[in-house]
Amino acid sequence: MRSGIVTQVKMPKTLHFTPLQTALKKPEFLVTDFGKFDYPEQLHLAFLALHQYMADRGTLPRPWNQSDADEFIAITEQSKASYGFDIEINGELLRTFAKVSAGDLNPMNATIGGIVAQEVMKACSGKFHPIYQWMYFDAIECLPVDHSELTEEDCCPTGSRYDSQVQYRSIID
Repeated sequence: MRSGIVTQVKMPKTLHFTPLQTALKKPEFLVTDFGKFDYPEQLHLAFLALHQYMADRGTLPRPWNQSDADEFIAITEQSKASYGFDIEINGELLRTFAKVSAGDLNPMNATIGGIVAQEVMKACSGKFHPIYQWMYFDAIECLPVDHSELTEEDCCPTGSRYDSQVQYRSIID
């Protein structure tokens, strides 16, 4: 055996990202949960509809409000047509999305913050390449299996500093 010095040489890799206007209409997804393989498309459409809902109404859908959720589904149908998506809308998922979109749950924020911090470290260090295009992370399985028992009255804001977490009261209690 002989000894020697080895130097690893990494070849640079150039990434080309799709412009935002094109990526909104033809998204490429990083799948984080293969058990929910169709969710990234559904969530992409849901966020497009949420932005349209906020532009039209000036507010997010009220927590666990059925009429706001139904209105959100109608806007989702319009967004689907205007962006040219050819997917079947998962009504249950998108209604749940609308009902919890005004909420703020600390463990989910911590997860998203960790992902963002990791992306910043990648950008600063020049090692590894960033998440390519779109990544949607959801933890819908943390919600109660039977949503029917939750009402708008149970989850309405109380005027405290914890209002953004109130809609998850049944999970936290």
